[in-house]
Amino acid sequence: MGPDCICAMDGVHAKDGKEWLIELNDSAIGLVARHIQEDLAHIRDLVMLKLAEAYPLPSSSQQPDQSSESTPAPLQEQLETLKLEISRQRVQIDKLEKELENKSKSRGLFKRN
Repeated sequence: MGPDCICAMDGVHAKDGKEWLIELNDSAIGLVARHIQEDLAHIRDLVMLKLAEAYPLPSSSQQPDQSSESTPAPLQEQLETLKLEISRQRVQIDKLEKELENKSKSRGLFKRN
């Protein structure tokens, strides 16, 4: 993973609507309690994606012959492939949501609850 994979921005949203950037942190980040589960899920998905890219699972043709009594390798491989694809899709969704949020903010359409 590169230094830009996970970062956090500390800022202040003033009552007058102005936003102030205080600092940008790389790996030394704190998580806000009300969003911690969501943030941890994003971090987990990103780590799993990067691990899968760095250490791909072998294809079924590369696996040694297995007896019919062992775990069905093709099903396990399909499951792992689907999990990886879900992680990739989650990362893509997060990027698109942030892009939409930024565009909406710049147009004055985004309102945070």
